[in-house]
Amino acid sequence: MRCLFPHISFRLPVLALFLGTALLVEDAKADPSFDVRAKTKDKITATLYVSNVFVLGKARQGSFGAPSINDKGAIAYACILSGSGLSSLSSNSVVVRLKGKKPAHVAIQADNIVDDSFLPPVPGAPSAVSQTGRMYRIGRDVAINNKNRVAFAGQLLYTKSSWGIDPTFSTADTSVYGELTPATKKATAFYNFGLSRYLDFSEDIFTRTISLNTQGSIAYDAEFGITSDQFVPGFAYSNPANYFTFDDGSRSPSPVVIATTESPVIGLPYFTTFQSFSPSIIADHNVAFVVADISDTGDSFDGIWQGDNPDLQPVTVKNTAAPGGGKYATFGEKIGPSRNGKMCAFTATLSGSVSAGVFRVNKDGSKGVRIAAVGDAAPDNALSGNLGNFTAFDLAVTNNSGQVAFQGSVAGTTTDRSGIWLSDRNGSSLSLIVVEGQTIRVGSVSKKITKIAFSPISGLNSKGQVAFTASFTDRTSAVIVAQL
Repeated sequence: MRCLFPHISFRLPVLALFLGTALLVEDAKADPSFDVRAKTKDKITATLYVSNVFVLGKARQGSFGAPSINDKGAIAYACILSGSGLSSLSSNSVVVRLKGKKPAHVAIQADNIVDDSFLPPVPGAPSAVSQTGRMYRIGRDVAINNKNRVAFAGQLLYTKSSWGIDPTFSTADTSVYGELTPATKKATAFYNFGLSRYLDFSEDIFTRTISLNTQGSIAYDAEFGITSDQFVPGFAYSNPANYFTFDDGSRSPSPVVIATTESPVIGLPYFTTFQSFSPSIIADHNVAFVVADISDTGDSFDGIWQGDNPDLQPVTVKNTAAPGGGKYATFGEKIGPSRNGKMCAFTATLSGSVSAGVFRVNKDGSKGVRIAAVGDAAPDNALSGNLGNFTAFDLAVTNNSGQVAFQGSVAGTTTDRSGIWLSDRNGSSLSLIVVEGQTIRVGSVSKKITKIAFSPISGLNSKGQVAFTASFTDRTSAVIVAQL
């Protein structure tokens, strides 16, 4: 045999060694790489107030909200600026940084003057008055789409007089959604595209959920007029490409109301209506996802619903069998659909032996996958040390490929530690991205993470890149893009 096939006698061990090595490589999980896109004390050009004159000058980036990342690797984030010539009226900003070494740009800054004539009226209410305003505060979450448009929420200060005539601005109980678009193809500068609509102002402006799709539509929640004195909660979207024209010739993005608490639930007994909605999240083709509670005649259908008009369709509802065992009991407040809207990820509590988990399902509720559950061993890596088991879940999002990124907690020695994990396209083979308590390098310095901010709406792109903000023990923070 050796004479006929001499290569077999000495190459089989080599082949076995090679295959064994390949299997080891396949089983090994690589640690993520970290690309620090911004950090505390980084310089940035901003509008400063020096000697009673507004000028462009150098400010420094301070603390950051949860960043958004698009499929091109560009990021956008809310940022508090510091430096001489800045005040509480001008320190809030939205910053954009494109892929590569290109510098970051302030897309909009509090105290910037804007023309809010783009604001459409709330249906049933008097028309908005064209006037000049300026941003005061900006929410911590922003969104960026693949055309580098950016959406944000903020509080508007305004006066009916123009800036040149009356520079005195008063606080209005008004918040706005704004959208920005690049001023040039290279996106070296940005200008205000227009403000989407008035909303009742409240402190939740700082945590308001922002979503923006490829078509530039922004989803928002508000009260809408049925009559001149009756308003009901609901959700809508506004697309700057769709305008209606006022009598004076001015134009405004036309809002499309998807559903309100007066909308009937199609397919259930007559006059069964929606009772309440979670923040609406918009995907491509203006399909919005919400967690909806139904009135008493249909409360067994409380759950996740989706659609672009009042004929919403259920994705999955309570008491439905969950993949991996148990039944859905309640759903997390924020739903993380893929950008194309074909899938969504979410957290839910369960009835049964497992108390809670992270799940991914198709838009029609089919092909459900349990990504992780309380009590499962939490994957770790060389930077984290052993993490034990999952104890709770907060946020989840999926991309067009089916990968799911979620923020969850593991039991620490004194308090639970929060972290971000990423699945493969099949919804399995979890890998740790980052966890509180681990140490990473920021520039030439190693820093210990104390807090993580992650967006379940736009913190994951189609390439599997995860964007998050980390705060450290030395009272600094950084915006980071991680990739396995």
